[in-house]
Amino acid sequence: MSSPYPVDMLLAVIVALGGLMGYVRKKSTASLASGLTFGLAYAGAAYSLDQGDTYTGHGIGLGASALLAAFMAGRYVRTGKFMPAGAMTIVGALGVFLHADNFYTIIRERAAA
Repeated sequence: MSSPYPVDMLLAVIVALGGLMGYVRKKSTASLASGLTFGLAYAGAAYSLDQGDTYTGHGIGLGASALLAAFMAGRYVRTGKFMPAGAMTIVGALGVFLHADNFYTIIRERAAA
């Protein structure tokens, strides 16, 4: 299994900074709140993975990625704007693929044990 710990830390920074940028540019408290919330979720996933708790880390990462992709895809469909909605949809989808594969492997290994 690959270690997505650095990827999750990068995602945490990207989404948190994106939320902060939305607040600074448009005074959007929703952007700030969601950016910080998803950033904390990715940081929590990274911390769990760093501590060796792969089940929790990948579970949190998968959940955060799926929610981010779903919310931002809906926003992209409504607005048609690639930035930030389309870009964050892609970021969330990449997180889903990364974590789903690892999470599925963990579940399969536990079932075989």
